[in-house]
Amino acid sequence: MQIGITHLVGGLIALALIIGGAFMIGTKWNSPEVNTASAAAAVEDGSATSSEEVEEDEPEEELYDVIKVVDGDTIAISMNGKSETIRLIGIDTPETVDPRTAVQCFGKEATAKLKSIIGKRVGIERDEREGERDKYDRLLAYIYTEEGLFLNKYMIEQGFAFEYTYDDPYKYQKEFKAAQADAKAKKRGLWAPGACPEPKKDSPAAKAVPTPTPVSGAPPQPVQMQVQTPPQETQLQVQQQPQESAPQPKAEPAPPPPAPITSSSNYTCSANTYNCTDFTTHAEAQAVYDQCGGAASDIHKLDSNKDGEACESLP
Repeated sequence: MQIGITHLVGGLIALALIIGGAFMIGTKWNSPEVNTASAAAAVEDGSATSSEEVEEDEPEEELYDVIKVVDGDTIAISMNGKSETIRLIGIDTPETVDPRTAVQCFGKEATAKLKSIIGKRVGIERDEREGERDKYDRLLAYIYTEEGLFLNKYMIEQGFAFEYTYDDPYKYQKEFKAAQADAKAKKRGLWAPGACPEPKKDSPAAKAVPTPTPVSGAPPQPVQMQVQTPPQETQLQVQQQPQESAPQPKAEPAPPPPAPITSSSNYTCSANTYNCTDFTTHAEAQAVYDQCGGAASDIHKLDSNKDGEACESLP
């Protein structure tokens, strides 16, 4: 009986040793160090391309369906179940949709180019320095194709748009200005020779020269005339007094030139005095436009498409 108990106790001890060893082995293979080594080995043997595959993938950038291309710098997209108009930041293209004016040079080409490359969906990027929307409630953004093409910059560097700073410097201003300089240097698009010829200006010779007013009180001078008598009569030299001439109308005074664009105190806002050709930069034209009432009273017709931006073709 004592021998049987001894054997039973010995068996229990052996079983406990076996179970304890198995537990220690399992704990060792499930330790963090072992899991890290296993992930590294997966990368080395090609079963994973990088350690990021062990973790969850980052969410992809949201894309929006393109509804239409309005023109070279404006599109409409579907966002949150409704149509949103996007005004591309930092660029300006010639007008094509303003009913009050003819289509501007290279406007159709710019619109066609954007349509050909934009694709069906785009990603957008906001710029806090430019605000969320303009005064016409259009979203202000940079746009990218599904393949990642930066469309704002592309339109400038290919010569289909001008670099455009509305008010404050924007995120990509230096890059866009450099892209425009490169397009001009390489004569791309609207910078190509003859792509957009300068409008013909009136020749000074074609302008009417005012007729000088006769001096008051000066007596009319007699005019010597040769009068030929009929063949049977002798030719006589006769002196005729000229008939009293009708009074000449006074020359209309030339219209005064536009007031110099120097300060807000001497802008002319009572009549259509200025044209875009009277300014050298967009900023000068915008100052006069805003001072004279902006979109509510664009007496000089500097905002051809009523988007609040005067003479957008100027640098």
